[in-house]
Amino acid sequence: MSDDLDRWLSPQTREAIEQRYYAEINRRARLETLSHDPSFLAALRTGEPHVGLFSDHGIVHARDVAQQIVTVLERAHGLLIPRRPAWRFASMLGYGVLLAYLHDIGMIDFSAFGRAMHPEYAAQAVLSAEMDDLVAALWHENSGNLAWRLTQLAQVGALAEEPQMVLRELLALTIGHSKSKIPIELLNDRPALRHRLLAVAGADLRVLYYQQRADWARQRLYAARQAGDEVAAERWSTALAAAEREELAAHAAPERSRQPLSDDAFAWLVSAHPDVRALAEDAIDTVRALRAADSLRQRGLVLKSSGGYEMFISRVSGRAVYSLQANDGRLYLLEVPDPLSAGEAILAGSELDGNGDLRIAFHRGAFDTPAATDYAVAVTAGIVDDIIQDTVISFQRAPGEPAEGLKPAAEMRILLEETDDSAGFVARVRQRLIADAPGLRERVRLAPSLREVSERERALYLAGTPITWDRPTRQQFLDRLALSGQRCEGIDVEQAFADVRLVRLRPGEVVIDAGAPAAFVYIPLGEGLRIVPLGGYDTIAARAWSPLGTTGVIHGAARNATVIADVVLEMVMIPKGVYMREWYRTHSPEDFLLLLEDMDG
Repeated sequence: MSDDLDRWLSPQTREAIEQRYYAEINRRARLETLSHDPSFLAALRTGEPHVGLFSDHGIVHARDVAQQIVTVLERAHGLLIPRRPAWRFASMLGYGVLLAYLHDIGMIDFSAFGRAMHPEYAAQAVLSAEMDDLVAALWHENSGNLAWRLTQLAQVGALAEEPQMVLRELLALTIGHSKSKIPIELLNDRPALRHRLLAVAGADLRVLYYQQRADWARQRLYAARQAGDEVAAERWSTALAAAEREELAAHAAPERSRQPLSDDAFAWLVSAHPDVRALAEDAIDTVRALRAADSLRQRGLVLKSSGGYEMFISRVSGRAVYSLQANDGRLYLLEVPDPLSAGEAILAGSELDGNGDLRIAFHRGAFDTPAATDYAVAVTAGIVDDIIQDTVISFQRAPGEPAEGLKPAAEMRILLEETDDSAGFVARVRQRLIADAPGLRERVRLAPSLREVSERERALYLAGTPITWDRPTRQQFLDRLALSGQRCEGIDVEQAFADVRLVRLRPGEVVIDAGAPAAFVYIPLGEGLRIVPLGGYDTIAARAWSPLGTTGVIHGAARNATVIADVVLEMVMIPKGVYMREWYRTHSPEDFLLLLEDMDG
């Protein structure tokens, strides 16, 4: 994984960041360290979540998000964000990797304060002497081509500050990975964004922490009073008073003095100079991708805590379980009542696909009791909503901002893959989501499971084009397919083509690997496919319009042949669930006799 990042960030600088921050996060999350951490022990007693049991925020996480942001930018380019000249887009990729490597350095502080303020910590760190050596290395290496770009702008007098300082300010935008600290409305309003960054950069973090806690308590107090909930109002009134006292105390004894900021700090965000404006546009769109990349981080079978312990979902309770192994070999299975951890654990994967839609898959949908199922539905809906906020909402643009040719965020679909072990679980998750957010009703839809699919066929399917033919064209397709022997009467021309894709093959491309799971049925629209069966049988040519892969899909067996394209060829690709639900038709002896008579005639 890390070798792929060398193009954007030198191994020496990456390792310096990893060892200074992320390796320490990994160390502090080990059981031997957590067992002596009072905050962790208190969290176990109260049932509160603790950062030591969060999904990984260590070295592997930093590398993963850096990889993810490259993928997100490449898929969003020209679709969700405006297309740039090649040199600008390459700079965005490098800048994105830098932001990804910096975004979670503040998680090194495992306290509630550290967790809450880690976005602000990162922004302040890159502006302070703490990172002088790292920023100097980034400048010297011209990481992301930023030093060259800023030097060119300085030479024509377009920057109000020294270019090295602008580099630091660009890196401070790593705070934008947090949607709570930089809401989308703020990201889309450059003057307001600059004002927020100035406030963060010059603040004492403890003062800011208690200000934020007081603001949150005021909001909850207002809501409780509006709802007539006197018990909650009393609780939040007490919390507000406590936060205000702590804020006053922090003001009286600031933790450290801050260097005064230049009057021109972050002025590049609001510059009228066209080239500087382009720089700001690139920076903000890269932050959009950072938010998505962080949310789409790896989970599934590789999900671990920062301490390297496996996280998984319990089929008995629906809660998250950790496999904690001590250095002496003792193994403890710890189950926690944290909804966020359970939501993380049930996710098998999430991604932004080539159509600009959000696709999410889950480990399981079958649980041992109704109570466990209900809990799992709730936590799954919660984590899906969180991913939507970080991914889909991040691509919302300011009203009136030019977006010609782009897919609006409001048209991004949320595709929830059905689980193989339960027919109704994901449908319930969808119902829960749209009950809380009715506006998502037309955009959240169920999709066929792609979990038991070879990587080759999965990639082919996701790169395909959804079928958008009109009704007459679909009927013509079915009429032509019927000539190949497929029984087509009764097939619903609307439902049958949902989640079906048109794919294009290149000469020499392997479509199906022998031994792979049977996950799709293919209908080639021309000649040119070669079938190489297992068992020593002769290679044969596939016929146009004759479905391939039906036997494996129907009886659930692995593929018994390899299929290779010898020419450029188009095929219709039908997921197994769609095929069995909408396309699967057999002949009775009676109608088969009629077909034989027609053949003889």
